[in-house]
Amino acid sequence: MANFLRSDWYRLRRSGVLAGVVLFLLAVPAVLSLGCLAVALVQGDDVGGWRFGSSFVDMGAGMGFVSGMLSLTAAYAPVSLISYDWRTGACKTTLAARGARRDYVLSKVAIGALCSFILPAVTLVGYLVFPMIAGVPYETVPGIAVTLQWWLFASLVCLGYATLGTLLALISRGETMAWVLAIAVGLGMAGSAVQALLGGVAALWPVLADAATAVAGGMLLTQANAVGAGTSFVEGLTSAVALRAALVPIAWTVACTAAGYLAFRRRRL
Repeated sequence: MANFLRSDWYRLRRSGVLAGVVLFLLAVPAVLSLGCLAVALVQGDDVGGWRFGSSFVDMGAGMGFVSGMLSLTAAYAPVSLISYDWRTGACKTTLAARGARRDYVLSKVAIGALCSFILPAVTLVGYLVFPMIAGVPYETVPGIAVTLQWWLFASLVCLGYATLGTLLALISRGETMAWVLAIAVGLGMAGSAVQALLGGVAALWPVLADAATAVAGGMLLTQANAVGAGTSFVEGLTSAVALRAALVPIAWTVACTAAGYLAFRRRRL
């Protein structure tokens, strides 16, 4: 696994994939902040009187998970590596050795995990720093404990999405399909369709309402929407909610890793 991991990290650095994702996440708060500054200057207002109505955690959470940017970008690195290998046919030569497929899958999961813990932190830094540079402060500033708690739960949700994207890329057997599936899941389109289906089941068969609610509660999209509430999610945490918010993405990570390995091990390249 170590050899695959070193190779993947080198490919990400050389191709600029990880740097591009980081710059994209930083560009959003930069454009938002500079846009507010430009509007104030054009209108002749004192930019010092402008305020963002929420904290930087709330802004990052809303833009990151409600829009699907963090969910999608968390899976971008492993999906890009796998889709490139499908396109070039590298899988046929690099995975011939015994145990290579297991190490290949674990390496992509590790890359996804690394991105999952880095990107939420990058998002928080962007929404903290750029409004300060533009001179547009926030109404409230959450404490360090609240910020770190949100970062931890956001990273776990990103980890679930990264591993799910890795699984979909492994079973897609093609670059185009890998990206289509990753985008559909990362932006919440697939999850929203499943939630709508569950809502229809609960409406048509009330006896299945509890089961549908339980299934919906175990979806990554449900956890992403909850974490997308920002500081209100952290401040309203109970032990049961915190346990669920941690166990659901971890369960998805373990299940997707195992499913990806089993499916990839039996696939003819």
